[in-house]
Amino acid sequence: MNLRSNSEPTRRSKQRKPLYRMLLFTFVALYLLGLSLISLMQLIGPERFWWSALNLYLPQWIWALPGTGLLVGTLLSSALKKKLPDRYSAALIAISLVSLIWVAWPIMGFCWPISGRPPDVTAARLRVMTYNIKYYKTRNVDGDLSAIAKQITEAKPDLLLLQDASASLDGRIAELLRGWNVCAFGQYVIASRLPLSESHVGSISFFGHSHSYLRCQLQVGTRFISIYDVHLLTPRSGLAAIRYREGISEFESETRARLVQAGELAEDLQRETLPVIVAGDFNAPLASMVCRRATRGRLLDAFANAGRGYGYTYGHSLKFGKSFVRIDHVFVDPRLGVTDCWAGDASGSDHRPVIADIVIPR
Repeated sequence: MNLRSNSEPTRRSKQRKPLYRMLLFTFVALYLLGLSLISLMQLIGPERFWWSALNLYLPQWIWALPGTGLLVGTLLSSALKKKLPDRYSAALIAISLVSLIWVAWPIMGFCWPISGRPPDVTAARLRVMTYNIKYYKTRNVDGDLSAIAKQITEAKPDLLLLQDASASLDGRIAELLRGWNVCAFGQYVIASRLPLSESHVGSISFFGHSHSYLRCQLQVGTRFISIYDVHLLTPRSGLAAIRYREGISEFESETRARLVQAGELAEDLQRETLPVIVAGDFNAPLASMVCRRATRGRLLDAFANAGRGYGYTYGHSLKFGKSFVRIDHVFVDPRLGVTDCWAGDASGSDHRPVIADIVIPR
C-alpha cells in the first residue's frame, strides 16, 4: 500500500512537467513571433497598420520585459534546485539572452557606427544644432529659458535651427543671438554665424490645414548649402485619443497627415541642386515611413551614421521621466560628411536638442 501511494505523486509530477513545458514553449514561441513581427514592420513600414504605428511611440524597452522574466525565472529555478541548468534550461537562457540583445539593439535603435576613413583635414567644419524649444511653454519660466540658453551656449553651434520658437526673438533668445545672421518665420528660427541668404517658406500642408517649413542658403567659404528647418504634425492628440476605440481613426488620420507632409517635403528636396541639411522635429522615429519618405533614402541620418547609443530626444517630460524615442533628426546630404552627433540635455524643453558635427569637403 505504501509503495502504491508513494508512486502516485511521482506519476502526477511527470504529468505536470510536460504540460508546464508545453505552456512555456508556447510562451517563448509567441514572444519570438512578436519580436519578429516588430522587426518586420520596422522593415516594411510601421505606418501600414495603426497598431504598428502606435508601437513607434511606445518605450521599446517594454519588449525586453518578457525576456527578462524568462531569464530570471530560469536562473532562479536552477538556483533553487541547487544544480547547474540542464539542456532545457540552458536553451531557455540562450533564447532569453538573444531576445534581450534583439530588443536592446535593432528594436530600440542602438547605434554604434564603425569608424571609416578619417575625415579630410582640409575640409570645412560646421556644427549644426536643432532644438524644439517649446517657447510657448517656456517663455514665462526663467529656469527653462536659462537651461535652453545654456545648452545653446555650451554646444557652440555654427548653425542653429529652432522649432516652436514663435516670438522667441523678442526675449532672451534674441539676446543670445545678437550678432548672428537670422532668418525667421512663424515658429521657425534659423540662426548662423555664417552668411545666410535666399530665405524661402515652403508648404507642407495637409488635408486643408496650412503648414510650412523654412528654407535658406548657408554660405561656407565658397560653397552654398540649402538648409531646411522642419516641424511635422504632432501625434499627441491621436495618442491621447487612442485610449478610446473611436480614437484609432484620429490617430490614423494624423499618421496619414505626416506622410503627406513628408511627401511634399521630399518633392521640394528632389528639386535641390545644392547639398542639403534638413533638421527639426519630425515627430517620427527613424524607422518610420515618414522619415523614409521625407529623405527618399537620399539623405543620411547624422546620429545613425556618427552617434553612439540611442540618442533619444523625447519622453522625459512624461510620467516615465526618461527619454525613450528619437523623433528629432539632422539629415545630411551624402556629399557632406558627419563626424559626430549626440542628443543634448533634457532640461529646458520637452525635447532634447540634437547636435551634429558636419564636414564640408572643399
